[in-house]
Amino acid sequence: MTLIEVVVASAILLVAFIGLYSLFQASLHYLAIARAREGALSLAVERMEELRALPYSSVGTVSGIPSGTIPQDESVALDGISYDRRTLIQYVDDPADSSGSADADGPEDYKRAKVVVSFSTSYGTSSVDLISNFIGPGGSETNNGGGTLSLTAINAEAQPISGAEVNVVNTSLNPTINVTTYANTSGLVLFPGAPPGSGYQITVTYPGYSTAQTYAATSQNPNPNPGNLTVSANQTTSATFAIDALASLLVRTWQPIESATTTDTLTSSSYLSATSNTGISGGALTLTSGQSGYPPSGSAQSTTFTPSYLSQWQNLSWSATAPAGTSVTVQLFEQNGTLIPNSALPGNSTGFTTSPINISALSTSTYPSLIIGATLATNNASTTPSISSWSLSYLQGPIPLPSITFSIHGAKTIGTSGLGAAIYKVSQTLSTNTSGEYSTSTLEWDSYTTAVASTTNWDVSSACPSEPFSVAPGSSGTNNLYLVAHTQNSLAVAVHSQATGNPIANATTTLSRSGFSSTVLTDSCGNAFFPGLTAASNYGLSVSALGYTGTTTAATISVSGQSTYSISL
Repeated sequence: MTLIEVVVASAILLVAFIGLYSLFQASLHYLAIARAREGALSLAVERMEELRALPYSSVGTVSGIPSGTIPQDESVALDGISYDRRTLIQYVDDPADSSGSADADGPEDYKRAKVVVSFSTSYGTSSVDLISNFIGPGGSETNNGGGTLSLTAINAEAQPISGAEVNVVNTSLNPTINVTTYANTSGLVLFPGAPPGSGYQITVTYPGYSTAQTYAATSQNPNPNPGNLTVSANQTTSATFAIDALASLLVRTWQPIESATTTDTLTSSSYLSATSNTGISGGALTLTSGQSGYPPSGSAQSTTFTPSYLSQWQNLSWSATAPAGTSVTVQLFEQNGTLIPNSALPGNSTGFTTSPINISALSTSTYPSLIIGATLATNNASTTPSISSWSLSYLQGPIPLPSITFSIHGAKTIGTSGLGAAIYKVSQTLSTNTSGEYSTSTLEWDSYTTAVASTTNWDVSSACPSEPFSVAPGSSGTNNLYLVAHTQNSLAVAVHSQATGNPIANATTTLSRSGFSSTVLTDSCGNAFFPGLTAASNYGLSVSALGYTGTTTAATISVSGQSTYSISL
């Protein structure tokens, strides 16, 4: 055989063996599933036969409705395979003889048992279900004097949730009740024949969803809403529970954007990166004097200015003395020493002679760092110009504020205190981490409000989005809290569009009272903050904005502590 023939023959054999191997793998898969399913079926049949051997009155589960001696959930090992066997037995209220209170014989027409045996193999999880009806002796119905629990699970849009888990607990009855089942395609769970009594606690949930439940009266929640349910004989007790996908929220705490300035007083050459015929003398930058006096010209450049959290450049400033016959020209350079072109900073190529220079149009992304350069010139060898200082001003921030304790609560309530104060379903005290962030992926959909305690020595000057802010089911959002130093009395004003509800940026807000007036522009989130106020109840507020008709005013605003006010244009 030639080498080519050997290669071709090997390839053909390889293809054949790959097919056989795949067939062998599939055979093992189906054999394993069949073996496990056979065991599951035998366990399900075993349970059904066990139920059939019981008297009708004993057909029930431990803590179930109806009650009996059969475990609701148990782990069983068979032939080296672990199974979970779940038994659910419920009364059936057959509509053939009317339902609920209209059924003269009561809602307990017969019993239905469902046995589910689930198992896992290396190929996945599967289950076997068996269902059987159990009729009373001679086909007769029983009337245990029970009522019916009708429980419905819906989402935030009032759509039914099929498969929602419903748990019913009542420890005040004898025997106690603790049974779990799952909603049908209509989101409905029925428990006919539930023993009469109060204290039925219902909990409804679904994987990845929030939880809804009833609550018992306690000293912390004396007036629960919804409270635990009460079942009356031959009556139907109905309740609806709304749950939906959990949301994610990132809370960030910041020090807001503020003005900052970096200055070199030129008392030493520590912050000079290059000099030519110049030096520090008498606390200023001057031409360097030689044997024949001062040279005609000289230059110097600063070290690089690179502000942290740079938001916007503001001004280039310097303080210079230029006697007659001398001049001082200042220019700006990039970090690599390249002169910034006139297209970015008009006039920079020839230099500036009058301070300050507005550099707010400089892009912070293109020019995150700047170098100040100066040229000193004289036509008199005995006279030198000088620069005593130069500086760059800019807006800095927002800067993360770490480890800030804050509270958050939703609008949903679960009751009221003895004094009528709302008890919120979600009410937590949390803290941002060392990066000024707190994140959660288990937040229930709701409308939320945050606050920072004055004991932290911070006040919230702006919340973005404005509060209260909505969290939709399954959403992912960010809430930014901008904090300033705490003052005893302050007012946070939120300005919104009356037509759209959106925040209005750059609205002019003026707060005033006798002997006091302060004007602040709203930020990008429509918020204006007035700190350091005097507690009083007679403040007036006027708000106007470009594109909105007239000026909206509000009188008799009360300020005491950390006060808030919302106004629409």
